Amino acid sequence: MKKVSIITLLLLTVGLLAWATVKHNHSANALDDRKTSLVTIRITDADNGQPVSGAIIETVCMGRTPYAHMSYQTNAQGSVQVAYFDALDFIPIKISKSGYPVVTHAVMKSNPTVSLKKVG
Repeated sequence: MKKVSIITLLLLTVGLLAWATVKHNHSANALDDRKTSLVTIRITDADNGQPVSGAIIETVCMGRTPYAHMSYQTNAQGSVQVAYFDALDFIPIKISKSGYPVVTHAVMKSNPTVSLKKVG
């Protein structure tokens, strides 16, 4: 299951970069000059709905700026703000936190909450 998620995420990333190159007739870094904004991502515990503080959120590299491969940490409310391109409807991330499995996820900007299920 984990291999399928990673492969799907990689295929989405490659497809998006190809689309940006063709659509804008620029180089492979066509997204570099696009408008960005902050998206608040929230991580919760799947069993009790409580925020998961201290989770490490890594954005998947899809170009240079603003997130060449950035790492963030959730606050006490389980939230973190991530800079991302406005043109994208989703944000590919990897989430890790002790006691939870490492998860790769394409977070939709319209619903940027991810629930994690504890190990065991």
